Amino acid sequence: GIFTVEMPHTTETFREIQVIDLVGKIIFSRFYSPGTSSGVQSIDLGNIPPGKYFVRVLYPRQACVKGILIRKVTK
Repeated sequence: GIFTVEMPHTTETFREIQVIDLVGKIIFSRFYSPGTSSGVQSIDLGNIPPGKYFVRVLYPRQACVKGILIRKVTK
């Protein structure tokens, strides 16, 4: 599915968003040019299996990591 990542307003522009599985493998990565990206980004992970993952947002001098849970919804 598609989810949205909203970065807090800081003086630094984020450079990369990564999604990482529990064994540390990067399954999604998107780079951004400084000053050209907004604080809200949509990510489509419809092709990965359900489970727990981590979203890591990389800034020039810091990183922010949050856990996410992907579930398969049946209709």
